[in-house]
Amino acid sequence: MSVMTMSRDSSLQALFNAGTCSSEDILRADFGHWPPRGLVVADIHKKPVTFRWIYTPLYAWETAKTACDKIKNDPAVPADLKKVPSWLMLPLLVGGMSVFGAVSFLRHLMGVGKLHGMVVNGDKNRRIYITPLSAPHRADTISREHAHILQGDRNIGKGKNILTPIFAAALKKEDEDGHYQLQDNEVQANLHVLMAHLYATHGIMPATKHEFLATFFSIPVVDILAGFEFYDFVRSEKIRDASNKLGLKKCDIEWGKGIAQEIAKDIVMFSCKLDTFAERRAYLTEALPALYADLVEMYGDPQSAATIRDEKIEDGDFGERITDLIARIEAEKNKPQPA
Repeated sequence: MSVMTMSRDSSLQALFNAGTCSSEDILRADFGHWPPRGLVVADIHKKPVTFRWIYTPLYAWETAKTACDKIKNDPAVPADLKKVPSWLMLPLLVGGMSVFGAVSFLRHLMGVGKLHGMVVNGDKNRRIYITPLSAPHRADTISREHAHILQGDRNIGKGKNILTPIFAAALKKEDEDGHYQLQDNEVQANLHVLMAHLYATHGIMPATKHEFLATFFSIPVVDILAGFEFYDFVRSEKIRDASNKLGLKKCDIEWGKGIAQEIAKDIVMFSCKLDTFAERRAYLTEALPALYADLVEMYGDPQSAATIRDEKIEDGDFGERITDLIARIEAEKNKPQPA
């Protein structure tokens, strides 16, 4: 574990121990300082954040109260449900959240649950709930859940889903892990954690699409899993120029051992479930940078976000040799088999 990673872990733990802080405090602990080098960020993250434990009566009450308020005020909620009086609805919600907390706790103890933290959609008090069992993942859990709070603050891309319309048809309905990777807010929150770890290595944030992809492909597990199909692209002049501009170095094979490497691996493994190279290319070189662009805008740099969105990836960047070989492989795979 690097000194910077240790500092990040201890800094985020200290904020949690304090019980309350600002969003900027969390971002500063996440990246080592704020704003990060490479982005021109507006001063927009002064709102307070409060930390709570999951699995407590206070957690059940607060989350139930937030849900009750949302039901009463959300125009999308059916009118009949709104008519249920709060004095009746609130105890039912408290009971439901208590059961949810108990079941989650038992699943975690049994090793079949992955809940380390959560936020409640629509919580104006901006609370992050952390499980006592999350200690080995505490810093990354705080980082991820805080990203969800920032998503709620900024409403970046509200009403627009980048991933599902393009890739849902490529997945089987029962593929739960795959469909998790189609939720913009979850992939983007994981991407935020990944970028914090990459920043600890490279010391600069990408501000263009090619810079983002050069940074992403500097992760060994990404190059290993996607390196064949994207061999020419990773070595194209534009990616080399972006890499040289940022002063990127290839991450050590042990880089991000743990949650960061798992996030990167999950992203690439999801792309491997897509049937065609065109879909895999669209996911990794178009959809993923689009989510990063929204993330950059969420940080407070709309100009860099617009640059990332507008930048084009040319067909020629992928090289005829590899793309022709992939086309032949796919054609052979799809050829009708003899009876």
